[in-house]
Amino acid sequence: ARAVTRPGLRRAGLAAPLFRLSVHCILLACGRAMREILCGNLMVSDVKVVRDTDQAGDVARVMRDLRIGFVPVVDAASHVVGVVTDRDLAVRILGENKPPETPVSEAMTRKVIFVRPEDNIRVAEDKMMMSKINRVLVLRDGVALAGILSVADIATAGEAGETSIVMATRAHAKPKPRKGG
Repeated sequence: ARAVTRPGLRRAGLAAPLFRLSVHCILLACGRAMREILCGNLMVSDVKVVRDTDQAGDVARVMRDLRIGFVPVVDAASHVVGVVTDRDLAVRILGENKPPETPVSEAMTRKVIFVRPEDNIRVAEDKMMMSKINRVLVLRDGVALAGILSVADIATAGEAGETSIVMATRAHAKPKPRKGG
């Protein structure tokens, strides 16, 4: 990974639109004060969830109406059992010609990347960068949803001049196919 400050992007010749670069970009806030911030202090706690038995078509409409692309999936006991993205629905439901009545559990990603409210935001940054994702769930006791923490939440927490862009190059790397469960 290579870290450069925003003014440094131009000097490094990286001022071109990011979609033209073969990189995975994650905004990270840096600075001494940021080391003290806990995930629970930055997370968004008002989170829409769906049940694992909800129909994929209904979940897609919820995502459209709320203008979101990511929803935690919970079971009958309100424990997090996965997450579903708009891409999951497109690839695993539409792409496989499944009906909209298909349970969202057939489209969701079961491997949940999460942090705890008491974790330092550096833990969230590391998990996001290593997993190449832009959001992590914040869970209590590994199952109870407390909130969601995004790259944008972390980046906007820093003061002016503290935000940097960390680019992990994926030179010509093809995305690994994800298994349906």
